[in-house]
Amino acid sequence: MDEDLKKILEQNLEINKKVLETVSYIKRYIIFQKIWGVIKIFIVIIPIIIGIIYLPPILKDFFEPFRNVFSVMDGVNGVENIIKNGRLVY
Repeated sequence: MDEDLKKILEQNLEINKKVLETVSYIKRYIIFQKIWGVIKIFIVIIPIIIGIIYLPPILKDFFEPFRNVFSVMDGVNGVENIIKNGRLVY
């Protein structure tokens, strides 16, 4: 009976060592996944914040030439409204 118990305990010890190795691997994997998740969030959020800060002045300068075109179009629409309403306003 002692021999059987000793064999069972040795097998149990070997199995426990394998389980411990697997658990330590899984623990490292989970930690890496948490770190990678935070990095991915920063990869998305930082460009958005930079865009919010720096993009409006750049877009303002970019659309400045088109503002004249849009103002001319507003004038044309105003003339069309005057013609439709039959009023001539100076």
